[in-house]
Amino acid sequence: MKLSRFLLSGALALLLANCAYVDIDNVRGMEPQGTDFTKALFAEYVTLADEEVAEFDWDNAGMYASKAQVVGGGEAILPNDPANHELPADMMGDFNDGRARLIAALDAGARDIIPVDAAHAQAMYDCWIEEQEEGHQPEDIARCKNAFWGSLAVIEAAIKPAPEMAAEEPMEEPAWPGPYIIYFGFDRDDIAESATSVISEIAAQIAAAGPSKVTVYGHTDRAGSDDYNLDLSRRRADNVAAALAGAGVSGDLLEIMEFGESTPLVPTDDGVRNPENRRVEITLVP
Repeated sequence: MKLSRFLLSGALALLLANCAYVDIDNVRGMEPQGTDFTKALFAEYVTLADEEVAEFDWDNAGMYASKAQVVGGGEAILPNDPANHELPADMMGDFNDGRARLIAALDAGARDIIPVDAAHAQAMYDCWIEEQEEGHQPEDIARCKNAFWGSLAVIEAAIKPAPEMAAEEPMEEPAWPGPYIIYFGFDRDDIAESATSVISEIAAQIAAAGPSKVTVYGHTDRAGSDDYNLDLSRRRADNVAAALAGAGVSGDLLEIMEFGESTPLVPTDDGVRNPENRRVEITLVP
């Protein structure tokens, strides 16, 4: 990543100018401030920094840690500008279109309406640019690119105004809420601080909907052995179930199951780390 080409201002510009010297361990231990969006974006950038550390890519690890440090202080930042990166000319249209749509969705309220998915979309856009600029890991390029476009579709749908209905048309039954997804860091079973407000929102919707059952299913990515991932997915599901119970959901409603790496959200080869697959899915059953 050629960071000298970033045209940024404020704290982020200063940090990125020296990103290789950011203490990643200290950033990882920060207590993020600000909105649900900046807290979720902090967790996303820390995860990306950790993945770069695992690959001994210290420059990009420092870059993501710098971004995490800024948003962890409560400051919202924009996604990377493709004009500041060396990218294939025939792909600039896709990058520019994606960034324009992402910023439009963020400015239209996605940061407040659907903060976790909005943060994931921004992080995956930056990841797509970073991986494409390096250009030597096609699986990582595809992972970040697909995750970005998938998340963008989610947030654009969330902010789309409901169509007006004619007075004589019968009203449809409201959609059953969910399903919901809680994401986890690599080899982690603890719930990120940025996801605690999401847990509270889910508990409130469970109380309002009155389901007969709430399934809490744990999953992992495909890095690690089958036995280890099965146990890790159980611990993730148990922790989410405990958090729901702590938020007022009756334990009698909860059905907890672990699936390990057997049902990835994003298909990958064995051994591939993928943040979309490190998850717990919560579904309300009528």
